Amino acid sequence: MAEHDTELLKRLVVGRKRDGRNYYDPKAKRELIEAAMRPGVSVAGIALRHGINANLLRNWIRLHQRQRGAGSGSGNGGGCAAGLHPRGCGQTHGQGRGGAGGAVAQRCAAGAQPGRS
Repeated sequence: MAEHDTELLKRLVVGRKRDGRNYYDPKAKRELIEAAMRPGVSVAGIALRHGINANLLRNWIRLHQRQRGAGSGSGNGGGCAAGLHPRGCGQTHGQGRGGAGGAVAQRCAAGAQPGRS
């Protein structure tokens, strides 16, 4: 495990609720989300290395993308480039269509991926 991962792991959980669920440090949580959003990174692998459930990390990523999209006013903050299409993205994407059609631009709508209906 890298030194940064070890340090982040120590900072991530800051407390425990009565029902057994954890409290997480917002700054460490954001760092973990950003690490998991890098191209080519396994969300499940990141979650496993930090001792959290992969579905929990995916939920954090989804919430983070929604907050960035709603708060910035500049679209989705790059989620579409990674193949992630937040609700209401509205950006135009080029999609190759075999050999005859060339690139066809489609709009991402309500979480749909280009080329899928």
